[in-house]
Amino acid sequence: MVCRIIFLGIFLLPLSLFAQPLRVLTYNIRLDTPADGQDRWDNRKEAVAKTMLESRASIIGLQEVLPQQLRYLEQQLEGYWRYGVGREDGKEKGEFGPLFIDTSRMEVVNTSTMWLSATPRVPGKGWDAACERMAAFVWLSDRISGDTLLVCNTHWDHVGITARLESAKMISSILSSSVGKGVKVIFMGDLNTPPDGEPISILKSRLVDSCPSELGGEGTFNGFDVTRVNFPRIDYVWYSLGSFRKVSYEVLHPMVNGRHVSDHFPVVVEFED
Repeated sequence: MVCRIIFLGIFLLPLSLFAQPLRVLTYNIRLDTPADGQDRWDNRKEAVAKTMLESRASIIGLQEVLPQQLRYLEQQLEGYWRYGVGREDGKEKGEFGPLFIDTSRMEVVNTSTMWLSATPRVPGKGWDAACERMAAFVWLSDRISGDTLLVCNTHWDHVGITARLESAKMISSILSSSVGKGVKVIFMGDLNTPPDGEPISILKSRLVDSCPSELGGEGTFNGFDVTRVNFPRIDYVWYSLGSFRKVSYEVLHPMVNGRHVSDHFPVVVEFED
């Protein structure tokens, strides 16, 4: 009887590992600026790191991360590998839009950065954008399923209407090529666009919005206003149709000292094969 139980446990172990869901987090953590007063970075940085760790996400995409914030988070997120460059020079200058990868779950295969402009390989502003904008791409191999996964994290411009539209076209074209080859795709970020915007319509022709229709009105931008009850939805997680089964979708509302941890709420999505 003991031998049979041991054998059964060994037989079931790979199946239980394969069934482990893949958790993904996107989070605009708000840049470090003294102008935020009581909501400045030093008052909430520990809570940001705690939110990231408690999400148990294997893939984390952040936005509005300045170099000093990045260094702090790298120290806190033991076991995560980070990819991303500064948007102003492709090195260390300006905001980062990094991806943090749990290397116990994912093996990094390749990386790439593209600026959202007519010259995607060169740092610079695109179209009517107010700032340099870019997208980080990481190709991963899932240590459990063995599948290849392409992840893209981005932060679209908050001013340029044309820039957001062209960014949607560019990223949709890039990701659809991978989808056509059978590669699983996850696309996330702060798109500065409401769900009914034209750029979102472009994405919907190639990808699936992970937010269920019944939660479509649950927003993600709070502006640090604790009295606010209506929040615009501008942060998203998308995935390739037919390659995943979405298990859950949640907008978290972390607080610290009675204040929002960031001016955006993080979004956590869970997938299964």
